[in-house]
Amino acid sequence: ESPDEMLKRIRTCNIGCHLVEASRKKLPDVFEAFLGVIESSETNKGNDARKIKNLLLIEEANDVFGADERRKHTVSRLESVLNKANRLGWCIWLSTQRFSHLGHDPQSASDIFQLLQNKIIHQCDEENVSMIQEHMKEDNSGRLGEKLGSVAALEPGVAFVRATAQVNAKTIYLPPVITKIRLVGKDQNGSK
Repeated sequence: ESPDEMLKRIRTCNIGCHLVEASRKKLPDVFEAFLGVIESSETNKGNDARKIKNLLLIEEANDVFGADERRKHTVSRLESVLNKANRLGWCIWLSTQRFSHLGHDPQSASDIFQLLQNKIIHQCDEENVSMIQEHMKEDNSGRLGEKLGSVAALEPGVAFVRATAQVNAKTIYLPPVITKIRLVGKDQNGSK
């Protein structure tokens, strides 16, 4: 289908599972269309309990922001949507190789990271560990620093996981955990 037809379908999509693939050049338009769908959602109304009914999972998030001239606008729009996505019934997951890919500059990357409620973090360097610790201060029990200190040395298939829960319209940060993630298609020795 043409890119314009795809964008029209996204803007009018119904709740359900949709897999969307687009060329790298068209990804920013597709992402912007999804942000528009999220902003116009009416899953939760008034003071009703918040219900998450929709998931947007973006692989290689760096590609959806577009080139330099468009990146700043798209990151700013994402920040605005993340502020209300949960209230609108949406959970947004961004997958990227580097913390810095979440924004157009270090501050915007930091802001986006902080707005993402649930996090799965694989291996990263010491600089990123420090940045992550800085933005996850809400856990004052000491467990966070202890767990994150070992993130740089995580083996493949092991991740730091931080999740939240909604209780009476309030976000509760669940304890951080280090977990082993089974790699699909591989046996215990890492062979296919």
